[in-house]
Amino acid sequence: LAAKRTTVLDDSIGDNNTDSVIDLNDLDPVNLGGANAVVEVSGYPTATGYLATRVERLDATGGATFGDPTVPGDEFEVEGFIDSVATDLTSFVVNGATFAVDGATTFEDGVTLDQSLVGAFVEVAADDGGSGGYVATAVEVIEQSDVWDETLENLTDFEIKGVLAAVDATANTISINGLTIDVTAAGEFANFVGLLVEIEGEFDAAGVLTIQNIEAERGGDVRVEDQIASINTQAGTFTTRLGVVVTPTGDSRILDQGDEEGDQFSVAEFFTALQVGDTVRARAEEDANGGRTWTRVTVLAEAEGACSFQGPLDAGTISDPSFSLAGLVIDTTGLGDGGFVNASGDETRAAFFSSVAAGDVVKATSDTDGLGCTPNGLATGVDGFVSVETDDFVVGDEVIDEMTESLGEVVETVSGVVAGVNGENNTLNINGVVVEIVNATLITPYTISSATQGEVTAEESVPFGELGLPLETLFQQGLFVSADVNADTVAVEVGLLP
Repeated sequence: LAAKRTTVLDDSIGDNNTDSVIDLNDLDPVNLGGANAVVEVSGYPTATGYLATRVERLDATGGATFGDPTVPGDEFEVEGFIDSVATDLTSFVVNGATFAVDGATTFEDGVTLDQSLVGAFVEVAADDGGSGGYVATAVEVIEQSDVWDETLENLTDFEIKGVLAAVDATANTISINGLTIDVTAAGEFANFVGLLVEIEGEFDAAGVLTIQNIEAERGGDVRVEDQIASINTQAGTFTTRLGVVVTPTGDSRILDQGDEEGDQFSVAEFFTALQVGDTVRARAEEDANGGRTWTRVTVLAEAEGACSFQGPLDAGTISDPSFSLAGLVIDTTGLGDGGFVNASGDETRAAFFSSVAAGDVVKATSDTDGLGCTPNGLATGVDGFVSVETDDFVVGDEVIDEMTESLGEVVETVSGVVAGVNGENNTLNINGVVVEIVNATLITPYTISSATQGEVTAEESVPFGELGLPLETLFQQGLFVSADVNADTVAVEVGLLP
């Protein structure tokens, strides 16, 4: 199950870790007294599971139970593709979950369990089998033709939304949501494989779909951190060393870390102060045609030699040692195994290139000196970093702002060497001043990337509670830090100083 920032988390989940935010951490058994939550997930099937659009907790009220073999009608329900069937026909696997079969299991419409069901899309009802297992009570095969015949009856306007699983340019077919659809000019849509798309089109008399419009939701963001190479004040744009053209608008959130007041800039004020060589961090929403709406632009207080770029991985570009992110070529020649992290946390080149797929959001960082930051692409050199960004926490900018505001006004800045770290109480001793770190405390990106040697990467400040890491992993004794604190000496924001 993959979650995105657009995933809706229902209030029924509850704030179980009392951090004032409902997120996926609230479903962790650690925050539920060791119990597992029962949830209903809506989403789109992908090759490895589902892309969640909504998560609702079902056992949050009235102590509801599920899967009791003695209670009819309270079964768990799962839809998905059968991965495998046991050779002795005593069980089958759907999306990685094993379902035992016994004499009470009912297969609808005369279907029998055998190897021919591998790859079939099924709806399974199951009871709790104990020890984390399940016993199937009913299995229904949802035939593609059952869905498709109804669709083709009128041979007219057609809309579908889901993850585009495959494109066959030779057979002129596309696969989406378990359906294989005959289309005209299928090869034109190869770059959308792996992306969540919305397709509109019209069938002809032969049942072939002419796609009139296809829009991709690319997972949120293109992000860049780089020095400014040129400024076009008249056009209202600036270009970074990577050749990324940034166009702030009146709807962009524009900040300057060097501004003591921390005010939001207008576009005019921003360009008046901007200089070539400034290091900026910018974020954009990208549409299916590659157009970018820049939602946030920040000028960093200190210049950085390295550059970084984050975006969706382009289909057809994955070939060790390179790949493309939203059109920017990334060259990893010379980068050792420790410079890679895939979605599973594996840190080898082979694991990264064998597991990434089109549409995955990947972040690449150049060599320390920024020699690999050129308009022709980003080169990591030997000391860069490449990682898959999983975006598990589903926390948006507005929520982060509200969390920070809840801590109150900053009354002073405490700077100095960390004399002690107390992970039990989540406090830092900074030159004799004990500063408390709470879930809403913003941890700056410089801290994340520097103090953890690339274990966690982020383009923007992240709430401590969202990181899911012990305080002593982020800060060690001897580091020089700066913390903005409120009247109770609780840190509103804390970061590592150069």
